[in-house]
Amino acid sequence: MVTGYNAVKAKLEKGKATRKQKPTETAQVVIDSIAKFQQKITTIDMAEWTDADKTNFQVVMENIKAEIDNAIAAMTASVQTPTAATSARKSSSSKKSG
Repeated sequence: MVTGYNAVKAKLEKGKATRKQKPTETAQVVIDSIAKFQQKITTIDMAEWTDADKTNFQVVMENIKAEIDNAIAAMTASVQTPTAATSARKSSSSKKSG
C-alpha cells in the first residue's frame, strides 16, 4: 500500500514539475482574436431571434463597447499619437526660431 502511494505521489510531483505555464498572449494574438470577433459579429443573422435575445445581445454589445472605449482611452493616455508628437515638435521648433 505504501509503495503504491509513493508511486502515485511521485507521479503527481513529476506532473507538477513538467507542467508548462500558459504563455502570455502577444499583441498579434490579441489583434487576430479581435479581428475574428469583428468578422463573426458582421455575419450574425438575427432574423429568427426573439426580442429578449436581441435585448440581451444589445446589452452584451454595449458592455463590450464600454470595455473597448476604456482600452482606447488607456492607450491614448499612455501613448502619444504620431500626429500630436509631430505637432508638438513643430510648435516648439517655431517658438525657438521666432
